[in-house]
Amino acid sequence: MDDKLLRLPQVIEICGIRRTTIYTLEKRGLFPRRIALGATSAWVEREVRQWVAERIAQRDVAAPERVATGAKLREARKRARAQGAPPADRTAKAAA
Repeated sequence: MDDKLLRLPQVIEICGIRRTTIYTLEKRGLFPRRIALGATSAWVEREVRQWVAERIAQRDVAAPERVATGAKLREARKRARAQGAPPADRTAKAAA
């Protein structure tokens, strides 16, 4: 068996998320569970890296939807301008 155990600083480095987020996700069943090692605990490296890979896969599947949404938004703005609607002025909101 070639499963390496990771301590919290290593998990944070690999995942790029904070300690509290890791524990929250773990509690909700959305992150690999720790292994108790007496007074401390550790995560199985393979499981942590698999979790990261799954997040990347989800991003890659969802990416075309985000592009389509952006394209739909641009098209709606274009139609609004064609109908004579004034462009949204973000600076006016900030000044108000």
